[in-house]
Amino acid sequence: MVINRKMTGMFAISIAALLGSCGGKVKSEFVAGCTAQGAPKSKCTCLYGKLKDRYGEEGLEAMQEGKTELPGMLEATVVGTAQCSGVDPAVALRRLGIEPRATVAGETHATIPEAAVSRAPTTPEPAGSSSGAAQARGSSAECIEDQDGAPSFGSLQDDGRVFLCREPVEIYWNDWYGSKVDGNSNSVKIVGEGKTSMFEGELRVDCNTNSAYWASASTGFGDNPSEEDIREAIPERVISNARRYVCG
Repeated sequence: MVINRKMTGMFAISIAALLGSCGGKVKSEFVAGCTAQGAPKSKCTCLYGKLKDRYGEEGLEAMQEGKTELPGMLEATVVGTAQCSGVDPAVALRRLGIEPRATVAGETHATIPEAAVSRAPTTPEPAGSSSGAAQARGSSAECIEDQDGAPSFGSLQDDGRVFLCREPVEIYWNDWYGSKVDGNSNSVKIVGEGKTSMFEGELRVDCNTNSAYWASASTGFGDNPSEEDIREAIPERVISNARRYVCG
């Protein structure tokens, strides 16, 4: 089944974390592996609980040890992730080209097609407004330019975006890009692409005060991320370079 990477990041992370966990330590290793890939710990813990409720700890251990394949694992992970993120599971399934079936005993089920088509990212929900919006903040994660193979800041890409910085993730990375929003010279669309990032957001910048706030943002783990979720998902360097891009 071919599914758009941005839409399945946490799902793949979660299953990989489970398969890579050590015998007898399924929960701790699952959560550690999931958070190591950039997902919030609270959501990783919640998702493990959803999977345990469905398959039992013995079933998860058996899958980890390669003794069995758990039926409906992709569906269960999609539904669990949606529930832990405050998103309607049926909506999450449809975004992946999976048609939900009837609801039984409070659980959303689905019919998974032989091949699911890739979907364009959904429009992010507003994360703030110009009146009283919180200052945009990022994490302390490293984000580099013009070194270790990373392009230089401001490099123009073939699709018209500019390179902001590269966030190393173990032996991989997330690349961050910006592009001006049509009709608003002080707004920049920021996108994170790579190993762990599914971020998309519109940053409004005030060049007079050097301040910035999110007009909209989606971390890929639900359509209404908290300020903390956004801060964990994006390095501070991305925001500061976005200011440089907008204000010069």
